[in-house]
Amino acid sequence: MLRFQKNVIYSRHLRFFDIETFGFGTPIYINIIRDPIDRFVSHYYYSRHGFVKNNGTVKVEWRRSVNDLTLDECMKQDVDKCIQENNNGSALRYFCGNHPVCRNYNNISLHIAMYNAAKYYTTVGLLEEMENSLKVLEALLPRYFKGIAATLHASKEIEGTKTLYKKKPSKETETKLRRIFAFEIEFYQFVRERFHQQLFKLRKMGRL
Repeated sequence: MLRFQKNVIYSRHLRFFDIETFGFGTPIYINIIRDPIDRFVSHYYYSRHGFVKNNGTVKVEWRRSVNDLTLDECMKQDVDKCIQENNNGSALRYFCGNHPVCRNYNNISLHIAMYNAAKYYTTVGLLEEMENSLKVLEALLPRYFKGIAATLHASKEIEGTKTLYKKKPSKETETKLRRIFAFEIEFYQFVRERFHQQLFKLRKMGRL
């Protein structure tokens, strides 16, 4: 680990770990998460069709490993296999950390993730509310994010990251996904409620 003399933002897909146990001061943790069902659906089609900005190209090794079924067809064919081969990550597991219990979806890993999010993260925004998420970052951490909300409006980059040919799942598929990702959904709802409380307080204080 390095000790930096200047302000540094380190952006990576990392599971939470308490850096103080290694003798370092606690960094400022932030994150932005997405509705678990939307995330799964989007990744399913992204792995097949890519983003708008790359004209639908995807990594060759990804393309070779996936089929061209719709998500509804995939779920009807083999639910377990469809989930296992297309689940690109878990917000709950990222926030839970590296303990073996975090490999499972249960009440223990859920409450560890909730505890870590509430105690260590300055804010956890929502992809579905990106503009408000950036405003909260700007209000709470102006040293790093001053002007970022305006930058979003000026940039067209976010439009290019939309998944091509994404299809809304059927009610039957959505019901199955909500059952499978029940713990993920509960964690997302916890984060969303906390975020809305932050948003309300900042507005009440006149900081937004």
